[in-house]
Order: sequence, then structure tokens, then C-alpha cells
Amino acid sequence: MLPDLYKKIEDLVDKTALIKSLKEPEDKIGEPSPIRGNKFSHLSLEDFKETGDETFAWESFEKKLSAYSFLKYLVQENDIHVDLPGLKTFLSFSETDTEKSEFCSIEVLDETADSKATVLKTLNILHKKFQIGIKLQYQVVVGDRKSYDHLIKLKSEYGGSLSWVLPYPGDWHILFFNLIFY
Repeated sequence: MLPDLYKKIEDLVDKTALIKSLKEPEDKIGEPSPIRGNKFSHLSLEDFKETGDETFAWESFEKKLSAYSFLKYLVQENDIHVDLPGLKTFLSFSETDTEKSEFCSIEVLDETADSKATVLKTLNILHKKFQIGIKLQYQVVVGDRKSYDHLIKLKSEYGGSLSWVLPYPGDWHILFFNLIFY
């Protein structure tokens, strides 16, 4: 009976993965997935529902925007010399319950993201630093055009192993390319 149990355990254990984890303990991601694909390709609008909080926030925003527009119109139409604050400032006046941001920005490497291997090394560092799966479930990873491209390709290659990575192009790059094309 004992040899049969050992045989079953031996069949279940992926020996190459075990050896690799012993040789490279810093690699938290593993090998690329044999199944490639985009798990979001079949989403539709029916898959997204507004929560009560989102509906309340939208209605609150609409009311504040209407009030600001009305005030702006009155001041301009009646030639009243009052300096109204900007829209952002006006919208922030009544916020008393602003949630605290848990934003953290770090510089991981002083290397260029010229290869998928470098980006993968960076993702392993992020996985370890932010304790993915323990303290965080997802991590937004911002990068320039090249590193963003590598992130998308790696997510496609590695599948579920990188489901925690949420790639986002850098704000400057979005603005720059919008200015070029519009």
C-alpha cells in the first residue's frame, strides 16, 4: 500500500517546477501558461453593474455640476464681479468623507524595460515587495509604451500567474499620443 501511495504522490508532483522553485526561490511567477488568451475578450456591458455607492456618487456629482453651472451662468449673465473657484475646487468643497488613498509609488529597477525578461524580473520584485496574494490581490503597474507592451505580452503568455497585474500606460504617454493624433 505504501509504494502505491508514493507512486500517486510522485505522479502529482511536477518535478521540474519543484526543482525550478528550489533553484530560483525569487521567481514567484513561474513558467508561461500553455493556454494563451485574453480572459476579458468575451465581456459585454451586461457583465458590469452599478453599485448603490456608484449610483449615489454619480447623482451627487450631477447635482454639484448643475449647481456650479447655474452659479457660473448667473455671475456671467448679471455681470456680477465675483471670483468663482475652479470646477475642481468647487466639487471638493462639500467632501467631508474623502477616503484616504493607499497609493504607493516605488522605483523598482534602474534598468530599461528593453526585454520581457527585465519586466518579468521587475514583476517578481513587485510580487515580493507588495506581498501579492497575502496583502494585495491586484497591483496596477504603470509603464511607458515599451514596458506596457511587454506587460501585455507577458500577461498573455503567463495567463493566471499574472492575473494580479493590472497594466496601465503612463499618463504622460497617454497625453502625448492624444496630442499627436488629435
